[in-house]
Amino acid sequence: VKAPKPRIRRRSVAEGQAAIEALNEEVRTLLAKGPTALMAKTHPLLNNSGPFWTRRFDERDEAGVCRDLKATLDLLGASRMVVGHSVQFDGKIKARCGNRLFLTDTAISRAITGTAQPSALRLGPGGQAEAWYAVGASR
Repeated sequence: VKAPKPRIRRRSVAEGQAAIEALNEEVRTLLAKGPTALMAKTHPLLNNSGPFWTRRFDERDEAGVCRDLKATLDLLGASRMVVGHSVQFDGKIKARCGNRLFLTDTAISRAITGTAQPSALRLGPGGQAEAWYAVGASR
């Protein structure tokens, strides 16, 4: 006997925005507690699998990442996502899922690799994305 497929509840953009506001409020509460609370990483928002430290958009296969990205963008009513805290050790901003996801942590600080790799991502008014590096611009 086959098990029934789990039912996935589709959420509205309004529900997604309400969830983000609740998340923001929780973070404000954590920030008010000071650095000790933030450094402990015991809170579900701050541990390695929480939304601020997860590497799921960097360390998985393209199909899985793009599926999760689509669900996230749909939930938030967004068209793109820019992610930090997933170091790109080659120093280059990485685009995934047809330029809808940008991994922008290029180890700007010397503390990560011993060499600073400054970069920035510019999203233009027409939707174009441009990666900028200390030695010039690269598209």
